[in-house]
Order: sequence, then structure tokens, then C-alpha cells
Amino acid sequence: MKLRVAAKLDLLIICIVTVLCSFLGWFFIRHETGALIVESEKRASTITNSFAYNCEYGILVGDKDNLQRLVENLKKETDVVYAVVKDLKGTVLIKSTGTANGDTREFSSQVFSKTMAKPKGEYADIFENIPVKEEAIGSVHVGFALSDLQRKIERVRFVIMLLIFLTSVFSLLIAHWIIKYFIEHSLSPLVSGIKKFTEGNLEHRIQMKGADEIAELGILFNTMAARLADTLVSKAYVDDVIDSMMDCLIVTETEGLIITINNAALNMLGYNKTELLGKSAGMLFENSILSRYILARKNGVNIETTIVSKFGKIIPVLFSCSVMNDKTGTPHRIVCNAKDITERKKTENALRMYNKQLKMSNRNLEDFAYIASHDLQEPLRKVKAFSDLIKSKYESLIDEKGLDYIDRMQKATERMQLLIDSLLSYSRISTKAQAFVLIDLNKVISEVLTDLEIRLNDTGGRVEVGKLTQIEADPVQMRQLFQNLIGNALKFHKPDVSPVIKVYEENIQRPHEHLDNYSDYTRIIVEDNGIGFDEKYSEKIFAIFQRLHTREEYEGTGIGLAVCRKIMDRHNGSITAQSTPGQGSQFVLTIPLKQTNEEELHAEEREKANSDSDS
Repeated sequence: MKLRVAAKLDLLIICIVTVLCSFLGWFFIRHETGALIVESEKRASTITNSFAYNCEYGILVGDKDNLQRLVENLKKETDVVYAVVKDLKGTVLIKSTGTANGDTREFSSQVFSKTMAKPKGEYADIFENIPVKEEAIGSVHVGFALSDLQRKIERVRFVIMLLIFLTSVFSLLIAHWIIKYFIEHSLSPLVSGIKKFTEGNLEHRIQMKGADEIAELGILFNTMAARLADTLVSKAYVDDVIDSMMDCLIVTETEGLIITINNAALNMLGYNKTELLGKSAGMLFENSILSRYILARKNGVNIETTIVSKFGKIIPVLFSCSVMNDKTGTPHRIVCNAKDITERKKTENALRMYNKQLKMSNRNLEDFAYIASHDLQEPLRKVKAFSDLIKSKYESLIDEKGLDYIDRMQKATERMQLLIDSLLSYSRISTKAQAFVLIDLNKVISEVLTDLEIRLNDTGGRVEVGKLTQIEADPVQMRQLFQNLIGNALKFHKPDVSPVIKVYEENIQRPHEHLDNYSDYTRIIVEDNGIGFDEKYSEKIFAIFQRLHTREEYEGTGIGLAVCRKIMDRHNGSITAQSTPGQGSQFVLTIPLKQTNEEELHAEEREKANSDSDS
């Protein structure tokens, strides 16, 4: 059953008025009925008490005639049904009965006699106040008919109900008029305007009065209608837009017959429109492509394929389709979009070649660094050996200045040896890399702490290691990584303050754009309470041979953190530093839990190449 808004509002008002009037009727009837009952009881009680007062003399002297007259006078009251007078012992002195239509109610009252009390055996002065003493000498019982009271109550109820009914009818009429006025002046113009708009009259606008929500709705409708009218365009306009597209647009039926094609497609393929309309799209590309889109119901998925021009030229394109369904959900049109990627393919091939050349150049450079540093070892050892020999055999023949020169040469040789060892260590990250395997970082750090046991004892340091996740990594390089970081924390500690180093883990998701190919990562923090550094040097410290302190202050070559950065790069991770001078440092390692198969393949290729070169 369909109800209009006016009917719904009328029903709502009727319900509200009915409930309100029912409550008011109940309240007023209860109040007025109670007042009548109280008034009736008060009158009956007054009559009974007056009758008892008048019966005092008759009861004292036993004058029944007097009592009879009093009873007859009492029965002149229209609602008195019967009266009974009793003495103190309960003996009925006078009784008058009658009949009543309906219920009766009895009221009773004791009859009292007043006597003056005076001292026994004494005379009382005439002007003396003598106390009055009351004592019961009998009782009276009067029955009152309730029919008059009931009639009054019924009359009051009728009057109240009539007033409530008239008030309800008047209120409903006013409410109905207000609703009708509201519908005719607010909702009806809105409904009428919407009907005209849906019938195609896009220029129709609604004229609303007032400033309420309905008027605001009319204004919003007018705004929507104006914007919608501006967006509705003709078929010719749509064709112009399609022909102005830079990408190829081809619309086919589900059977593959071409029904629309734009100028960009015609220019790329060398056809004119009449040669392709109504023809199979299979003359341009494989029909199986369209079938895959229809079966998969995946719209807008780009694939790389080829398309054949009129002259047989094979053109690489980025191809996508969108399946259009009818009202029943059945596919009936396929919109195909193709973008010529010939130039992109050329660029990709060039980049691939350049990348291959760059990898070869980097490998040659790494091999050169390794070989150069390796070949420098022998002449350096000879310089050190001969300087030691000169110092030991000819020390007595050489003056103090010559010995100083020899000491300087030996120290320079030791520094050169340390630099070569560091350079070898740096180059081995790529040239001597091992395949990625699943490793336990807690076990790796435990081995590192064993190697650093003497330095920990010397500095009084303490290393706190939390529970770390197992990851796929090069175990040797992970050990080198943590040995450099923990070793630096022990080296750069505050004087007279025992170093405290904490290693713990945080779970994260996609921390950097270059790690998007990985599903899960771990973040490991290496934190110390050392001397710290200014964060403006947070990138400089990862450059090779870069130092923030002189060799006299702290030993080292300045290559340790560069090695750490290169290890993290090889593991598709990152390392950053955060620090405040005098408050310690934090080194944040972000690394995937699993490495890609491509990286593992490269590691195996490097291992094979290294084995061949060693042999």
C-alpha cells in the first residue's frame, strides 16, 4: 500500500493528538471526579455530625418523640436513605429505613454529653471557670444514596470528553490544513519540477518560497539540474572527443567486429574508416586477447602486445580493454585502448644495454680495486721488511734523525697496509659475496661479541641484544656489518663512561619506495651512549675514507661505515644515522626479511665468477 506524504503526516498528527487528548481527558476526569467525591463525603460527614449533636438531649432523657422528629427532619435531605440512633449500650432507640436506587454509603458519629466537673464536697463560685467534661452517651448511623454522586460524575465525564473531542477535531483540522498548505506550496512544486526534468525538460527550474530545508532542497536541485545540463553533450561532441584522443581507441562487439575506431588508430595503422568498420579485429591483433578480457572480467589491465598495420608493420603497443555489459550483466561491447610504445621499447633496449655496460664497468672497477690492492700487498711487505731489517742491523750506524725517518716510514707503511686491507674489505662486498641464506641474527651478534670480548672488557662496555628476526642474508657480511657498528660504538665512547650498546628490532611495512617489491621488512636499531655527532654529517660518515676526528683522537681508516652502507645496498636495504653530540647515536638498519630470486641469482653468478678468477 502506497501512502503519500500528506497521508503519512496526517496519520502521525492523529496519533499524537489522540495520545495527548487521551492523557488530558484522563487527567481532568480523575481530577474532577475526585473533587466531587471529596465534596460529597464532606457534606455527608457534616450532616451526620450535626444530627449527632441534635440527638444529645433525646438520648439523655430518653425522649424518643424528639428523636423521631429529628430523624424525620433528617430524611428531608434527598440523598438520606436511613437513620439509626443507639444508646451507649448499642440499643436502638429510633430507626428509620428506606430504599435507594443504587449503592449507599453509611456515615456514623458518636453522641457526646458535656458536664461540668467540680471538686467533691465543695460549692463552686458562679464566676469560677469550671472545666467541661465530654463523655459518649450513644451513636448515630446515617445512610446516604450514591446515585446523585454517580450522576454528577457521569455528567462531568461527558462534558470533559465532549470538550476533548471538540478540541481534538479542531486541532486535527488545523494540522491537516497546515500539512496541505505545506505540501501544496513546498513538496508539490518540487515533485512536479523533478517529473518535468526527468521527462526531458532540462531547462525547467523549481521556484521555491521560504528559507526552510525544503526550499534549500529546491535550490540544490536547481544547481544540480544546471550542472547536469552543462555536462550532457551530443553524440557529435563525443565523436569529436574520441577523434581528438592521442591513443588508439577501438570498440568491438563481443564477436570481435569493429563498430568504432578513432583517427589516432587509423593514422597509426594506415587504414581509412570504411576499411575497418564491420571487419574483424583479428586483422589487427589476436582475437584471443579479447576473449581473455571477457572471461577474466578484468577491466583496464595493461598488457604489452603487438598490432599489425595495413602494410604488415608490427607495432609494439600497451594494450588494455574494458568490457561493457548490458542491463542483464551480459557483455555486449569491448572498448580497446592501444598506445604505441615503439619509442619506449627503443629506450628500454638502450637502457638495458647501458645497464649491462654499467654493471660490467662496475665489476671491472671492483675487480681492479681488488687486484690493485691485492698486488700492492707484496711491495708494501717488502718495504716494511727492509725497513725493519735496516733498523735492526744498522741501528747503531744511523743517527737519531735517520731512525726517526725510519720510524715515520714504518708507521706510514702500517697505515698504508691498513688502508689496503680496508679497500680489500670494501671491494670484497661485491667480489667475494656469498649467496643469501636464512640466518639467525642473534647468533651472528653473539659471534661478534665473542670477537669483541677483549675490547668490551677494556672499556667496561655492555651490549644488550633483543630478540631479532631470522632473515635471508649473506652471513659473512651481516657479521661484518654488526662488528663495524658495535666496534664503532665501543671506540667512540665518552671518557669515564662505560659504553652501553642496545640492539633491538621494530617491525615495519614498506619503509621506502625502492623496497616496494618486498612484502615484509624488519628495522634493526643499534643504539649507543657515546660521544655522538652533529646530524649535518649523517651522510658524510658513510662515504669511503671520511672521518670526523683525527687519527690522534681515534684510530681507524674511515671506511667502516662505508662498508656498512655497501652491505645494506647489496641486501636491498638502507642504513641511516641519527645523533646528538654528547647524547649517543642511533644507526637504523632497514632490510627485507626475504630477498628476490634475481638477487640470489646474481650472487650465485658472482660466486661462480670469483671461483673462476681465483682458479
